[in-house]
Amino acid sequence: MTTTIARDLTGAEFVALVNDNALAFTNFGDEYSIAEEDFQSIIKKVNSSLNARDYFLGLPKVISLADSIIFLEWLLLNAEQDMDSKTLDPFRAVLSLLHYEAGSTEKSLMMATACAGDYSLANLVKRIAFAGWPVNNLTNMREDLHVKVTDTLLTEKEGA
Repeated sequence: MTTTIARDLTGAEFVALVNDNALAFTNFGDEYSIAEEDFQSIIKKVNSSLNARDYFLGLPKVISLADSIIFLEWLLLNAEQDMDSKTLDPFRAVLSLLHYEAGSTEKSLMMATACAGDYSLANLVKRIAFAGWPVNNLTNMREDLHVKVTDTLLTEKEGA
């Protein structure tokens, strides 16, 4: 990948960009590609906004849980070529939580452990996994959070 300067996205632009690309990924599979500037802009927004990171937790409201995991794994795999490990922690932590919800505790813990030791979402996922927290409670929590995060992003002022 070529290094491109990422755009500063508003929350609404971020939501639209993520949704459009998640749906395109699901519909086109191996034929899917993302513009480098869009890819870099998504990475930048996720690393500068917890709401943007948490929006990915609600991606199963846009595409299936299984497709959300595959899409995020694809993003992570492509980002790993150019980015440092700490920049990728938000994606690993989200994947960790989604893997847990999908019943893959081992993959969940592997992704959470790959994050920096002080990354709070990864540490939360570890606590949830070790406690054996019921998946339906996690799903309900994640879906409730998604509504709040989406509302916040859609009403975000320019440059926030």
